[in-house]
Amino acid sequence: MRSSIIAGALALTFALTAIAGPIPKDSAAKCDKACTMDYKPICAQFKGGKKETFSNSCALSVYQCENPKEVVTTSASGTCDAPAEKKCDIACTMDYNPVCAQFDGGKKQTFGNSCSLSVYQCQHPEEVLATSSKGSCDAVVAEEPKESKLAAEITQPIETEAKSCNKACILLYDPVCAKFESGHNATFGNSCQLSVYQCENPRDKVAVTTKGSCAAL
Repeated sequence: MRSSIIAGALALTFALTAIAGPIPKDSAAKCDKACTMDYKPICAQFKGGKKETFSNSCALSVYQCENPKEVVTTSASGTCDAPAEKKCDIACTMDYNPVCAQFDGGKKQTFGNSCSLSVYQCQHPEEVLATSSKGSCDAVVAEEPKESKLAAEITQPIETEAKSCNKACILLYDPVCAKFESGHNATFGNSCQLSVYQCENPRDKVAVTTKGSCAAL
């Protein structure tokens, strides 16, 4: 009688074990970790090449706990489908060979050399380069005044295809300053050259003429 009771108890134990499954050990890992809902994506790459995006580092930890056979090889901030970050850490030499860059919008900036400009463009893709030239942006190139350029051209012997104005003038330098009605001034080598100019440019009427260079007045 006693042996039949023991046999029945053992049979019941085996039946319950088959239904409920193996009893978890105390050392079994517990993965029921509470994670916050903040979205700070992490891209995890597993052994074998698989990639997966997790909402945050906590979610990745839970996944690793639940899937210990999937080994993470690398992880990085951001989603797995995000474009790779452009690297702008270009090593430039320290030689000073200035370049003036002008960007869309009118902004000008001087860079130590063309390499420094390239790094800046890489780091600031939103700033579109319009033009660039050698030298510092604050280097001012002195330009000859327009009046002196015009005077230099006029004081040269005048040649014209127009027969009516083809007057031969001597090369004697006896300057004349002509003030035109349009407002500009010009120095002529002598009065003869002024006459030829007036013949060739009848619409450019002279208001006043005085002896000497316009610059001296």
